[in-house]
Amino acid sequence: MAARLAALKIAKARYAALRKIHRTIAADFAQLDEEKAARLVKRALRNVTVWEHGGVASPYYVRAWRRILQDPANSIPKMLKGHNANALVQNSPFGFIYRQPKYRKDGNPACVGWSIRKA
Repeated sequence: MAARLAALKIAKARYAALRKIHRTIAADFAQLDEEKAARLVKRALRNVTVWEHGGVASPYYVRAWRRILQDPANSIPKMLKGHNANALVQNSPFGFIYRQPKYRKDGNPACVGWSIRKA
């Protein structure tokens, strides 16, 4: 039972971190010039297409991310309030952004894997 509770705690922290990253991504989209935003959306859409053609993600999530990517600055915050937020951020087309130092600060558990190590 203790192991299960520990795993739930780790998962909760990871999902919270992923939601935080996506809030930051949405805020960044609102600040980007159209060309830069379009490049990021194009790359994210390419990831969604790979999922679709490879059968990696459910068609539901493929459709959801395509809708979100039509207007990410406004759609991501709305998505984060929905009941599927954890599932959507877990399968995010923005994985390429996670590697940037801005999103990796504070030992973000979403970026360093499932384990959270105590100092």
